[in-house]
Amino acid sequence: MELTTAYHPQLILDIALESHDLHDLLQKYDLTESDLDRLYTLPQFKRELLTTRAELTQTGSAFRAHARVIAEEHLVTMNDLMNNPDVPVTQKVAIWQSMVRYASLEPPKAENALLAGGITINIAGYAALPLHLSPVVDVTPT
Repeated sequence: MELTTAYHPQLILDIALESHDLHDLLQKYDLTESDLDRLYTLPQFKRELLTTRAELTQTGSAFRAHARVIAEEHLVTMNDLMNNPDVPVTQKVAIWQSMVRYASLEPPKAENALLAGGITINIAGYAALPLHLSPVVDVTPT
């Protein structure tokens, strides 16, 4: 690896979390020990590493960050499964649900639907109604 300011952004998090031993880390990012030593000399690299370590320590988010690393590593496999025509639809639904959960995109749960902002509007189709009836619009919150 030539000395450059370019490096995989995940490398900083892996080093900060100490989630791999040195051999595995070097293999994962296709680095040598001298490559890593040179990265440590870059001011930007050192600054990002110190910032990441401080954030993990102050917020106590090391577990979540480690889980994020694992989830990101599995996204490639999930994508391959989603694009495989032999994978059953039910399995693909489970994969989508997992991705939504990993990305924290699930809607908030609330006791009162109005507090959560969830309103369902059901509009009956005009073609299904007799001509003498007016269309029914239901705006009951769910």
